[in-house]
Amino acid sequence: MSSAAKVAMRSLDVLASTVAKPCSARTMLSTLSASPLKPTLPDMPFKYNALEPYISGEIMEIHHTKHHQTYVNNLAAALEQ
Repeated sequence: MSSAAKVAMRSLDVLASTVAKPCSARTMLSTLSASPLKPTLPDMPFKYNALEPYISGEIMEIHHTKHHQTYVNNLAAALEQ
């Protein structure tokens, strides 16, 4: 398994543990790989600065557009293999 796939599997384990009916990363991956759609990063349901002064808008934007985008990119790479 490539390092990108390993990162994606770890990311899926985290994601899988947060869904209403927890499942394994492998189960989630097999379900997602059957889908013809490429994973995309969803828009935030609120503005980046909505949590200020507790969390800055800049931090939220970086977290969403960089950190979460990396999870989505790794998932897409794993699904292509």
